[in-house]
Amino acid sequence: MAKSAAIDPFASAKRKAPAAASKAAADIIPAQDITTYDGNSYTKQVLSDAVEAYVQGAEWFDQGKTMKDTNRGPILSLARTVFARDWYRSGKRPSNPVVSTDVNGRGKTVKVVFMNTRNKLDETSYASLANLLGAKSAEEHTLKRDDFLINPDVLEQDAEVLIDGKKQKMGVMSAIAKALQSAFAPSPDILANLFQIVPKFETNKDLIDKGLELVGTSNKQESEIRLASFLEIGRFTTQLKPGALGTD
Repeated sequence: MAKSAAIDPFASAKRKAPAAASKAAADIIPAQDITTYDGNSYTKQVLSDAVEAYVQGAEWFDQGKTMKDTNRGPILSLARTVFARDWYRSGKRPSNPVVSTDVNGRGKTVKVVFMNTRNKLDETSYASLANLLGAKSAEEHTLKRDDFLINPDVLEQDAEVLIDGKKQKMGVMSAIAKALQSAFAPSPDILANLFQIVPKFETNKDLIDKGLELVGTSNKQESEIRLASFLEIGRFTTQLKPGALGTD
């Protein structure tokens, strides 16, 4: 039987698929007179007004965003046109312009900032860039590559490896280091710069599900306060997504 080829870990790296969105049913918490876990007291009316005001503010925010999105195009078109014209005439990139309703800049103004940044591309936007710059220049001035990540859970496992012709059990991380040290013995500087450490400091997944187990006590009132504090101190992502403003 033919010996199977060794697996190339980079060629076999899996692309992570985006998680599917799910929507869970929500319990209704009506506005009510209450003293909360942090010692604050609220009346039903105060909380009802807070919900009304928050939703109204969100509607105003959405209206403002729509106005900004609708009028962004004309402002950018004007700014790009004049900016490019001045750039060409002066021979150097101008300072970021301010678009104004008044020739002296005393009216309403919008500053347009052209930032010197890296920008994400897809095949369509790259094709447009290549059409503008030419294929050779577009290739020279863009970066397209696959970045590989090592699965940290695998690094912590033990595996049977072949060292100096002998099978032995070793931690995956140690085995990789030993193999790389042997392969790159003539070029140790490569190993010194091969990997980058990206610090990660976060709570474990599903921690929120262990709230009662971790902070609950035999005292009901104390447990409720501790659980509410847990939701704050655990830094669990909390989004407020207002719905339609109802009428009484």
